[in-house]
Amino acid sequence: MSFSIGGSGTSCLAALGEMEQIICQLERGTLIQKFYPRKRPEKKTLMLRRETRQIIWSSVQTNGRSNYEGSLELREVKEVRLGKKSKDFEKWPEEAKKSEPRKCFVILHGNDFKLRTVSIVAFSEKEADMWLKGLKYLISDTITSPYWLQIERWLRREFYLMEANGTASLKDIRSFLPKINCKISTAKLNDVFHEVDTRRRNELGFDDFTRLYQRLILPPTALPEYFDGIRMATYSQNGQTVTLQEFRRFLTKEQQEDEGNGGGGGGQSEEVVAKFINDYIQDPARDVSEPYLRLHEFIDFLFSRQNEIWDKRCDTVYQDMTRPLAHYWISSSHNTYLTGDQFSSESSVEAYARALRMGCRCIELDCWDGPDNMPLIFHGHTFTTRIKFMDVIRTIKEHAFITSDYPLILSIEQNCSLTQQRRMAQAMQEVFGEMLLTQPIDK
Repeated sequence: MSFSIGGSGTSCLAALGEMEQIICQLERGTLIQKFYPRKRPEKKTLMLRRETRQIIWSSVQTNGRSNYEGSLELREVKEVRLGKKSKDFEKWPEEAKKSEPRKCFVILHGNDFKLRTVSIVAFSEKEADMWLKGLKYLISDTITSPYWLQIERWLRREFYLMEANGTASLKDIRSFLPKINCKISTAKLNDVFHEVDTRRRNELGFDDFTRLYQRLILPPTALPEYFDGIRMATYSQNGQTVTLQEFRRFLTKEQQEDEGNGGGGGGQSEEVVAKFINDYIQDPARDVSEPYLRLHEFIDFLFSRQNEIWDKRCDTVYQDMTRPLAHYWISSSHNTYLTGDQFSSESSVEAYARALRMGCRCIELDCWDGPDNMPLIFHGHTFTTRIKFMDVIRTIKEHAFITSDYPLILSIEQNCSLTQQRRMAQAMQEVFGEMLLTQPIDK
């Protein structure tokens, strides 16, 4: 999926859409300054690898060549934030002070509640804006990609990790097997390897590697087990493909999908089901009035997001939201400020940002007297770290209504003196302004 430009670069770029131009630039890479938590900032090359959906950074050598240092996957990125709000920037205040906020951005990524950060300074506001726009588009596109395309990108990442000169050896494949939880004898692996090694060079290109993966995950001998007996055999008469009519019948009879449930469209017309198949496989050669699924594609479909049990109609709010607040279950967070255990873990404003972006509508603030007549937030009588009340409410204001427009409840465990309680009230009025509910509202 890499995009290459031939001929006149100016004329080609002019013919492309704005987003495609941005992505092409990101694939070429830009010079940046990367901030680290444990060492001083360094100049790097930051680039996008589109076909694997990765961001890669590498060191810049005096000879002009780059040495790969690290990467992150776009599917794990939760937020891209303009500015210097990260511990990496806080660690090196003198260096951070030299950079204008609009040239800086932070990539928050990971699968745990506590996210990791990559802190970047671009060499111009234009390049920073280019990264922000490009990443926002690509993250959304990556998450919503069809299941088979996500598998292909993952296979490419794995292939690039093992390949040398564009190929993978039998030894490389053997090291790859634990990642797919595949246990196979050496003799059997040799047989499959040489069966897909179409060039007879004892090495595999990416296409051959993909076929080997499919043979290991879904060997031909296993296919009849999926379509054994009268029930499943009716959905693949030839044992090789699932036709439009067979797929529609499967959705109607087995999935019990009807016209209104938002699924593949089993109860809808053949035209609607055909569009669903074409959108799923995205194969121009099969973009016809009666597309079909290959058998392994059909099995992939069963495990894909397109076949999840979730009713798509529930993606948007469908309940009656006009009743009193006490009539609802409210998504709530306890000890919101903590990033770990309740005894000695770190307190962080990022925990509030994370909880709010995950949809919490009730968050907790444990407030204790602090210096300068302004409270601190931490878990009392423990070794948890402390954060400033002002930093917390500023973070709450920034992230409160990004995910949800519904009211946000601040559950305050009040342990402060009366003087600091008054200061808290004043601070919340100053920071939240008209967002803060201070008077009863009409029913």
